[in-house]
Amino acid sequence: MPPKPEDCGPNNRIIVWHRFNGAMVADTFQLAENQFMEWWIPYPEAPEGAAKLLDELNKSAKRL
Repeated sequence: MPPKPEDCGPNNRIIVWHRFNGAMVADTFQLAENQFMEWWIPYPEAPEGAAKLLDELNKSAKRL
C-alpha cells in the first residue's frame, strides 16, 4: 500500500528501507520506480517548539 499524503514529510518525502543502502529518506515517486525499497514508515512529527526555533533562526540570519 503506497503512503498517503499525511504520511509524508516536506516535499513528499518518506523514510524507507533500501535492501542494499539501508535506511534513507526518499521521494514517494521513488517507491514505484525502485524494487529494492522494501518498506516505508511515516515521516515523524516535528518536535514541539521546532517551528518557533526555526522562526528565531530565520530572524537572526536576516540580521547578518
